[in-house]
Amino acid sequence: AEDTFKEMREAAKQKNLTFIFNKPQIPLPKISLDPRKMKDVFINLLDNALHYTEKGSVSIDIHFVHERNTVRVLIKDTGIGITPSEMNGLFKKFSRAESAKKLTSEGTGLGLYVAKLIIEDHKGTIWAESAGRGKGSTFIFELPALKE
Repeated sequence: AEDTFKEMREAAKQKNLTFIFNKPQIPLPKISLDPRKMKDVFINLLDNALHYTEKGSVSIDIHFVHERNTVRVLIKDTGIGITPSEMNGLFKKFSRAESAKKLTSEGTGLGLYVAKLIIEDHKGTIWAESAGRGKGSTFIFELPALKE
């Protein structure tokens, strides 16, 4: 997470966005993951957040959820947001939200689908939340902590 954050800092700076990495306050438990694949997830989610945010901020928060025994990652932006109807197709193959298509013609609609496959392959879950058009979005994933 931190390496990807550092790599993408310049892209945020070029767009004049506030780019924040809120490091965990306490040491996180161990999780089993493929670092290369997890980096792909971070790149996909951060690239989307930066791409669809014209002003404001993008942040990463990571913390341990005790009651679920998971490490939770939140990537939050103040971008274009997601409508309830767009939410249903977000993680499907070749799916792009209408608002995203209007903003740019780039993108294959595979980034979130691939991220979902990688997270699920790691026994985790991924989802998105948004209060609607123009209200930003938060992409969240959780990965199970290893039992000590």
